Amino acid sequence: MGEPEWAADADLEAVEGRRCGHDELDERISTWTRLRSSQEVMELLQADGVPAGRMMYVSEQAKDPHLLDRGYILEIDQPGHGPMLLDGPSFRGSDLSGPITTPAPLLGEHTREIAERELGLSPDEVERLLGSGALHQADPAEPS
Repeated sequence: MGEPEWAADADLEAVEGRRCGHDELDERISTWTRLRSSQEVMELLQADGVPAGRMMYVSEQAKDPHLLDRGYILEIDQPGHGPMLLDGPSFRGSDLSGPITTPAPLLGEHTREIAERELGLSPDEVERLLGSGALHQADPAEPS
């Protein structure tokens, strides 16, 4: 923001003073930001050591050099839909596993497995329920 005169106001040195002057500070900061793009505001603040990021539309995130460089944007091939961009991990840690990059399951993709293993149904009972429409089996050729 440069060094506007009001920034040197002793009343603004403490949190209480900034709270009391909230409306005035908000207006002055709004006036300054209104004259700049969100990218420019972020870059100026970061250059002065202020941790700052800008809000982005999803379409902007997919092209952002920082997000691309840190592997935040992931692409998966979703059966029935083709390539899709997804948000990657918001943070990383040395003991954390990598991001999930497999496609989402299709509706009914695991019907047989769950019905038999988890519900204890026989294969014949699963067939009967599928035939009646009570259960759904995914068709890999169709989108879910």
